[in-house]
Amino acid sequence: MKRLIQTSTGPALLDLDRFGQKSLGLGVALTRFGHDGWEQPGNAWFENSVQQSQTLAQFLAVELEVPGPEAAALADDILGPWVKEWELRGGEAWARKVGRITAGAMTGLAIVILLACLGVGLLVWLLVS
Repeated sequence: MKRLIQTSTGPALLDLDRFGQKSLGLGVALTRFGHDGWEQPGNAWFENSVQQSQTLAQFLAVELEVPGPEAAALADDILGPWVKEWELRGGEAWARKVGRITAGAMTGLAIVILLACLGVGLLVWLLVS
């Protein structure tokens, strides 16, 4: 789910999502907007990412180009009341549903690839013998 926020450096769009309970955890994707209103490229922060050594506050300070205290207050809002509101609005249920759909699609794709390999193997066996 997305939330539009206003920072001292301009508007930004936060997209909250959860990527597995144990894997990446909570994800916060940012889309900044310039003073002219055009979208600027953004990055994402993941709660349990091994590759990321930044706290959410540090990530927000860098990505949104806001002062440290503002980034810390915003991180507290995101990790506290906003995550609770996201859950109440169905964000957690949506994340679980997307996870189930993705797992099902990947399983189906694996089965199709396996059957295709078996079919090619059978075709080669028939041509050789």
